[in-house]
Amino acid sequence: VFSADFAAFLRGADLSALVTAICFYTHMVMERYLTPQGDSAKSCTPVNESLVEIFSATLRPYRSLSRNGFTILMILFGGTCFLMGVFYTVAGAWPVFAFLGIDVILLFFAFQLNYRSARAFEEIRLFRDELIVRRVSPHGRVQELTFNPFWAKLDLSHDDEEKVTRIAIKTRSEEAVIGGFLNPDDKTSFAKAFGQALAEAKR
Repeated sequence: VFSADFAAFLRGADLSALVTAICFYTHMVMERYLTPQGDSAKSCTPVNESLVEIFSATLRPYRSLSRNGFTILMILFGGTCFLMGVFYTVAGAWPVFAFLGIDVILLFFAFQLNYRSARAFEEIRLFRDELIVRRVSPHGRVQELTFNPFWAKLDLSHDDEEKVTRIAIKTRSEEAVIGGFLNPDDKTSFAKAFGQALAEAKR
C-alpha cells in the first residue's frame, strides 16, 4: 500500500524514476520471500567431512536360544525331572529325586551365566580421521580404543570354507581383535561391510 506522499511523487516523476521505484520494491519483495531463512539457511553451511560418520555397528554375542525358548526348556526339563523323581521316590529310590533337582538347578544357573555374558557388546564407529572401538564388559566396564583409519588395516583369518574366524584391526604398533563372540557367518558379513567402509575412509 503506497502512502499519499509516495503516490504524489509517482504522479510527478518521470518514467525513469517510476522504473527505478518498481525495481527497488521488486528487489525488496524477492529478498523478503525468496531468501532462505532458519533451517534452510543453515543447510548452506559447509559440513566438516572429518565429523561425518562413515560406518557404525554394535556387535553383540550370538545366542541361539531366546529367553522365551529358555523358559520353555526349563519347564519341560523341570517337569520331566519332577515326574521321574516321583516315580523313583515311589519305587523307594528317593535320593534320585534330590539328584534330579540338583540337575535342574545347575542347568538354570548355567544358562543365567550364559545370558549374563551376553550383556557384553562392542561399538565400532568410523569417521574420516578416526576409528573408535568401544568395548563394554558384562559388568559394565568400558574400554575405548582409537585408531587412525589411514594406518589401520583389517586382518582376517579364514577356515576351510572361506568363512571368517577372526577379525583384527592392525596398525604399526597396535592390534585389537573385534567380534570374537560372533559366529562365522556374522563375522564374514561384518568383515565385508567394515572392510568396504575402511577403504572408503582412506580415499
